[in-house]
Amino acid sequence: MFGYITGKSKTDTREESGPLLAVEQVAAVMEHFQIGGKIRYAPDYRPEVTMDSLIIAYGINNHLVYAQRDICLDTSGKQAALLIDEDWKERAIPDIRRFCIILPDIGNLENVLDYDTRVRVRNGGQLQRGDRITLMSLYANHGLPHIDTMVRKRVTLRDGYYANHSVIVLEVEPQTLRMVDQRQHYRIRTHLPVTIRLADENKARRCVLVDYSENSLRLSFDDPDMEIPPVARQRIYVNIDFDDLGKSFTLQAKAIRKGEDFIVLRLTHIKQGDEYVELGLLEALDIKASLLQLPNTR
Repeated sequence: MFGYITGKSKTDTREESGPLLAVEQVAAVMEHFQIGGKIRYAPDYRPEVTMDSLIIAYGINNHLVYAQRDICLDTSGKQAALLIDEDWKERAIPDIRRFCIILPDIGNLENVLDYDTRVRVRNGGQLQRGDRITLMSLYANHGLPHIDTMVRKRVTLRDGYYANHSVIVLEVEPQTLRMVDQRQHYRIRTHLPVTIRLADENKARRCVLVDYSENSLRLSFDDPDMEIPPVARQRIYVNIDFDDLGKSFTLQAKAIRKGEDFIVLRLTHIKQGDEYVELGLLEALDIKASLLQLPNTR
């Protein structure tokens, strides 16, 4: 397929075989998983191991597209079609039989993981032909887009913008696109000592992080030596240290619920350098990935 492609979207003249894919479904996938966009992926055989990557191209039948601006959905005719900019001319593709997402093949990617995570990834690398992979887009306003894919091949491109680079070709199943509610499906339970501080005081208070999702966390004060502070209408700063990973996070939050021995906080900002910036999904997932390395996280 890809050995014959040169330039932005030139193609091999041979046609792909296979069942027709719904053009609108493919377009919906492209809306949430855009070229140049960061993604997180997890192999089905190790769903607890997630890693980051980048979409560098689409494969549509025998076309390879490198730029999001070079493709659009045309619904003006009787049949919806994708329009591809090929040598400054629009080429319509009404029949899609194969849609692939292309990732760079960073062969030593698992080497950047901590030891406990590396041992969970099977020998020979984390992406092998035939593996089923779930992709998660890191850019979402409502829910987290997920899509199921299968590793079709690992190949070195012969020409084009990524000539002589090894890539991973993931065959996409467009009908599996779904929006996952972050709070409902991504809460994890843990037990990690942390400290908090109110905006109007310098005193650090000890407590335990027992529940985390991408936008909130629950802190326990069940130890007799721990005191729940007066959190109403106050900015709260939470410091989370992962000593074994060499990481720490300082978060800004607001209390949304309080009980006899716990408080629930909504996370709003994260400290980067000397400033607090809005907490993004990538940073929230970084915290979650760090928590998942702890033996008492589930």
